[in-house]
Amino acid sequence: MIFLALIIIYILSIILSLYLFKKTFNPLSVYSTIWFSLLALYEIRLINYDVISLQTWVVIGGSYLAFIIGIIIPYLINGPVDLKKTVSSDEPMYKLFHDNMKLVKFIIVVFSLIGLFGAIQHWIVLLNMYGSIVEVFLHLSKIYKMRIRGELEGVIPYLSVFSYVAVFLVAVYSAYRKKFSLLTLVPFFSIIMKGIGSVGRQGILYGFLEFFTTYVIANYYFSKFFVAKKKTNKGILVTLGLFIVLLVFSVIFIRDFRGNDESFTGETRALQNLKGSVFITPSIYLYLSAHVGVLNKYYEKEIQETRVGENTFQFFYNTLSKFDITEPAQLYQKAYYVPVWTNTGTYLREIDADFGTSGTYLIPFLLGFLSFYYWKHFLQTGKPIYLILLVHLFLIIWFSFLMMITRGANWFISIGILYFVFNMIQFKSGALIQKYSNLSWQK
Repeated sequence: MIFLALIIIYILSIILSLYLFKKTFNPLSVYSTIWFSLLALYEIRLINYDVISLQTWVVIGGSYLAFIIGIIIPYLINGPVDLKKTVSSDEPMYKLFHDNMKLVKFIIVVFSLIGLFGAIQHWIVLLNMYGSIVEVFLHLSKIYKMRIRGELEGVIPYLSVFSYVAVFLVAVYSAYRKKFSLLTLVPFFSIIMKGIGSVGRQGILYGFLEFFTTYVIANYYFSKFFVAKKKTNKGILVTLGLFIVLLVFSVIFIRDFRGNDESFTGETRALQNLKGSVFITPSIYLYLSAHVGVLNKYYEKEIQETRVGENTFQFFYNTLSKFDITEPAQLYQKAYYVPVWTNTGTYLREIDADFGTSGTYLIPFLLGFLSFYYWKHFLQTGKPIYLILLVHLFLIIWFSFLMMITRGANWFISIGILYFVFNMIQFKSGALIQKYSNLSWQK
């Protein structure tokens, strides 16, 4: 009965998303797919999870409805996106990439190198600890435990943010050119190196989702300027294939070397049969499904242990703590037995802990409202700030099954750097135009 209800709601949501956004890939379709997959995997019960309580279903359903209402309200007020109405070669995003291709490429390369330097410095710390790359690989499980306990010292923080900024820029660059190139892959080498060194899959997944989201939305935008299709790049499949291989290989490598347990209390025979699988293993199933169980247990225990906004704005708490203004935020939340010990309980758990019950409806509402607002205004005006904010809202949606992704410094710092970069490019472009205009006038 629950499966049937989930399927019906999912189908209706996809139909509604197509009506509201006119595109297959949109905030509502992504949010619906993420949560349908999470709930469906949980209800399959390959692990003997607890039955979701009525209270938890009410929170999940209410927050989902709030997200949809948040989308519908600006749609009813301002109407749908009308690309034909505002096509102009003077639009900011089009002009920036049309007139400054060399400058954009230069920034991508420079930021990728800064990110690469950060990844190399991270590895130097590990090599100083263990002596060789082989020994580092053999101790990845220990390194992972050191990282989650905050005991990995000597690594320069925040340099990896530049890699993600480069990912954003190269995605827009690729969408404008309608093809991929080796430049597309450059920022990902440092992200993968950093991910393996820190024994974390989240950063690699974050980079992939950021690229995919930015590329698709930017492609929607640039397509209105190119009526005739450009020639398909013959190397696009090779580049894309290499990109996916690097992503999958690095994630599997991290999974295998950090010592994930593939045997869980309450697992079914069907899950046991997956232990020899390359891609879908018991630990992967746990990673994709258990968070609803943690959310359910969180409401059952009703334990509030955080300050206002401590999860959502963890970066700011930690920054202020360096000046002794406040105590640092907790790195990780309390774990619950579901019947496996795990601590991530979807973004709803963190919102509830930060802002109470009202927050679990208000935040999804604002997420839906702003997603539609930035979607419409970027596609019609081409202002870079709208794309920057829209992509980062998408990242909240992508990771909503796991956690509130804004708890990481990368989310906030990336927005600030990208805003600065686009303004710098715009200023540089304007300065060059002014320079040549003056020369022309003097002549």
